[in-house]
Amino acid sequence: MLAGLGGLMGMFIAFIVCVLQQKFHLLKLEGGTFVVDYYPVKMHILDFLLVGVTVFIVALLAAWVPARKAATKHFSLKS
Repeated sequence: MLAGLGGLMGMFIAFIVCVLQQKFHLLKLEGGTFVVDYYPVKMHILDFLLVGVTVFIVALLAAWVPARKAATKHFSLKS
């Protein structure tokens, strides 16, 4: 749940930063030899989907490996 929330927040912040860069040209390119004087960005839905899938896979592995190790150990509660 924490990884999912972090992934969503990160993608939301990335979306906001990209929109701000597209509208206000916050990051300028140094030198005068470029066709544009700002760093161009373009958002693709596939990029956001790929990030979401990657976050899901990493979170699944990060939870599954310790859970598998814990499942092999025998624990008993003292009463």
